[in-house]
Amino acid sequence: MPSRVSRPSAPERSVTVTLADNEPRLSILANDAAAAETSTNQQPNRGGFLIIRTGNAVPLTINLARSGSATYGVDYRFEIASVPLPANQRSITLPQNESAISISVVILNDALVENAESIILSLASGVGYGLSDVPAQRTATVS
Repeated sequence: MPSRVSRPSAPERSVTVTLADNEPRLSILANDAAAAETSTNQQPNRGGFLIIRTGNAVPLTINLARSGSATYGVDYRFEIASVPLPANQRSITLPQNESAISISVVILNDALVENAESIILSLASGVGYGLSDVPAQRTATVS
């Protein structure tokens, strides 16, 4: 006699699978949102941003977007560990086992009298991470 295979009814054929997202989540803070030019022979008051990762600790390339009324390379520049970021650089790498990276806003003094200008740094979407539920952009002001 041939063997018979019984087919389960429709409700028995459905399966629910819950996927846990294990991608790291990124957030950004303006840890020093007030930067300023100073008088001659004085160091300008730097601003700063902090990008924080939760989740795994592998090296991670983070995409960034800059905007605001201040001009990169004229009014300010970014530095990581005292190394200037080139004007065309749109990503940084968070090293393995590091949960945060600090970006300094270096103010470039000039002789112009200007109103306060804004520097907006945003986290852009990328491969291997998600953005936290808090806003993915922060603003620093140059006065």
